[in-house]
Amino acid sequence: MTATAAKTFDALDQWCLRRILNIHWTERITNNEVRSRTQQLCLTQSAPDAFASLVTSAELTPVRITLGHSTPARASEAGGMQGI
Repeated sequence: MTATAAKTFDALDQWCLRRILNIHWTERITNNEVRSRTQQLCLTQSAPDAFASLVTSAELTPVRITLGHSTPARASEAGGMQGI
């Protein structure tokens, strides 16, 4: 795992912990304080080899997100609900 990927995962973990603890950004609480409150290490420090193998073995493919909505076929066109 690259150093950039490790920092990204640690940042996501930190963000999730702050959300769980309901810590607002204006409270100016350090990352070390958040870690001491939760009694957790960073993701990449807790088990670096296991985490790296998990991340590198997973097939990480981009997910396509479609904005907007799709309209379902009308019931009469699909052959259902005839005569209503």
